[in-house]
Parts: sequence; C-alpha cells; structure tokens
Amino acid sequence: MVIENQYGRTNHDHLGKLLTYTAGLNAQTVVWIAEEFRDEHRAALDLLNESSTDEYAYFGVEIELLKIDNSKPAPRFNVVVQPNDWAKTVRPTGSDGELSEGKQLQIEFWTDFQKMMDSAREVPCTRPKPVSYMRHNIRGVSGFRVVSSFSSLNSVSRTFSIGEVRVDFMFERTTGQSLFEQLKASREVLEHEAGQRYQWQAPTSEARARVFVHRDAEVQNRSRWPEYQAWLRTEVERMFRVLVPKAKELGG
Repeated sequence: MVIENQYGRTNHDHLGKLLTYTAGLNAQTVVWIAEEFRDEHRAALDLLNESSTDEYAYFGVEIELLKIDNSKPAPRFNVVVQPNDWAKTVRPTGSDGELSEGKQLQIEFWTDFQKMMDSAREVPCTRPKPVSYMRHNIRGVSGFRVVSSFSSLNSVSRTFSIGEVRVDFMFERTTGQSLFEQLKASREVLEHEAGQRYQWQAPTSEARARVFVHRDAEVQNRSRWPEYQAWLRTEVERMFRVLVPKAKELGG
C-alpha cells in the first residue's frame, strides 16, 4: 500500500510522486490524502480506477477538522474518489460481511435520492456511496462545488440528538476566497431570485467558505425520507439555477 499525504490543495507534484512510488513498490492500494482535491486530480484517480484491473484500487481522501461545543478538534476523512465497486465490497464492520446499519441507511437514502434526481436529469449526481454526502459535479469550472448532506451530526446545533439534511455551495480554500466575497456582495439579489435565505460562512483556519441551507432531520425515520429527499432536490436545483450561473459568470 502507498499513502501519499500533503498539506493544502492537491498539485501535480504530489500526483507525480504518487505514481512514482506506486510503480516502484508495485502497490495495489493507493491512498492520496489532502485538505482539498482539485477537479483534475479527482478525474486522474477516477481514470486510474477505470483503466486498472480489479486488484488495484486508488482512493482520494479529503481531511477536515470538526468541533462540537468546546471539544478538541477531531479529524474527519471524506472519501472523494474510490473504485467503482467499492461501495458494494467495503465492509465497515469487518466481521459479519455486511454494511453497518448507519452505512446501509446512507447508501439506501442516496440510491433513492439519485433515482429522484435522475427522473428530472437537470442536476448531475455522483454514484451513491455509504457516506453522509453526495456531490453534484459542475463540469468545466473550478473553485466551487455543490454538495448534499444527510447526516446524524447536526452541523448547526453541533449535536447528534437530531440529524440534518443540508445543501452546501462550497468554495475551494485557495481560489474560492475571492469568488465567495464577490457572490456575497450580491447576496440580497441572489437570495431574492432564489426565494431562499442562505447562511454565508466565511473561511476560517478550520473550514472553507460556503453558502448553505439546512433543516433538521430524523435520519433513521424512513417514513420521512421522501420529504427530506424532495427538500434536497428543491434546494440543489435552486443553487444550480441561481448561484452556479452567477459563480460561473464571476469566475470567468
């Protein structure tokens, strides 16, 4: 196994090192860890997974810090690239050959959500995975992305007593700073056009800039899943209708 880690945003230098170490060690599992993955590097790992035989696996993992109340910061690892069949073969419990209950809920929720989104074909979705989020890729641009979340951790109250559904318009740590400020300058106009009041979170040392909308959710209450999925669809489509075109215009 090869694990390549770096501070900040992924770059070509570390991609080259990753491939060099992989070839030199004949590694079959490759993990690249960074604070943020550029679109072209996610695409490179996806291509490696698609073109390699089944015994080789390439992973891209973003790391961020979370704090709940006055607790010490804790790392969270978000898998942004993985082999195409990993969601079917990974076994988080490691003993009984089945997905854990939480992971099973996640992949079932996102599978149903993807079917709902595919029926309209207006917004792209990544393949459902046993994770708390789903990305909606925006081709041909960089600096921002849209992400849906379905999580037992409530990011607003910072507790696990009630979960959440949430849609983020996320900005890259480096190139996204200026774009966030430009969008925020048009906040009133954008929110009026969207018919939604957003939360605008400026970047900090622990978190990147983002514009988001959130609501509480009973994650394990399956009877309410259609309600949450319909809400996510509405909010994702709002962002693609209003924020994405404006960000593309400003990002040039």
